[in-house]
Amino acid sequence: EAWPLFADEIKQPNDLVAFCGREDPSEQDRCFQGMFYVLTVQFGFDTSALEDFCAALPKARRGQCASQVASRLIETDYRNISAAVQFCTLAAAYDSAEACFSNMLAEATFNFHPGSPQFLELCNVLPEAWKQRCVARWK
Repeated sequence: EAWPLFADEIKQPNDLVAFCGREDPSEQDRCFQGMFYVLTVQFGFDTSALEDFCAALPKARRGQCASQVASRLIETDYRNISAAVQFCTLAAAYDSAEACFSNMLAEATFNFHPGSPQFLELCNVLPEAWKQRCVARWK
């Protein structure tokens, strides 16, 4: 929770990598996950800026970044479902759509009750392969 002390530092991809790199290796995933969650808000939900940010990270972190951004969009307001799906679609440009959609699907039942209108809205706007997996989660 000390991230506000480093607010400027974490807004640059290379600096974020250095910031989380200070953590014990067993805690680095947790650091990145938390920071991507925070950065979504710090960037004012600007998906264009967030896409650039995720794309500038090392390849091993791009999917995690995209998936956390998409999840945060949905968690903040279900009306962001289309923006989150679009974000994951754009993430395919740097080979992380699989991670992004997979995480979105994993968190769908955290964010929504299975079978709720919002859950079904999410399922219905996913690409077809993911839509089928989503619908199967509540049946």
